[in-house]
Amino acid sequence: YMYHSGSHDWLGAANSCKNQHAVVARSYSGPEQNLIEDMIRARTLHFVPDMPVWKDRPRNVGNSTSECRLHLPTNGTLTMFADCGSFYPFICKMPVVDDCPNACSHHGRCEGRTCICDRGWEGEDCSKPNCRDRNDCGEFGVCVGPNICRCRNGWQGRACTVSYCNRFTSCKTCAMSVGCGWCDQRQT
Repeated sequence: YMYHSGSHDWLGAANSCKNQHAVVARSYSGPEQNLIEDMIRARTLHFVPDMPVWKDRPRNVGNSTSECRLHLPTNGTLTMFADCGSFYPFICKMPVVDDCPNACSHHGRCEGRTCICDRGWEGEDCSKPNCRDRNDCGEFGVCVGPNICRCRNGWQGRACTVSYCNRFTSCKTCAMSVGCGWCDQRQT
């Protein structure tokens, strides 16, 4: 949100906001209204009465200039009407736009038109799982989900880095078998 104390008519306010890739803040309520009223009050001078801001121009009016709405912060429910050619301050609001591909597949956040993927996801739209946090599953596993490895026989652990051979009873027999993994000499 950006408060513009420089007065414009309705079209001037709308064009000023458009030049900033924003829109005039319109029919607001709840927390948004509280925020906007706080912005207006923060700029109020003690010797000047509350100044209304542009709020809306009804779409069904056509080219008429007599039906634009103003918001007066001293009474949140009060909507005043004025000639659209009158000059009042206004508030620009950046619209919430989701321009990212596939809404980042709900695995990341959208910044402008670029997805910033959550951990374990990659790709233009964050739809491809990865295992970067698991060393890409090393040489003994395959990535099957976001940071989820499927280990080859003889390997276990989150990144498939721990060997085991449950069919062997000692390290000596394990070390002689191909595909079993490695054997720690401290094992029996």
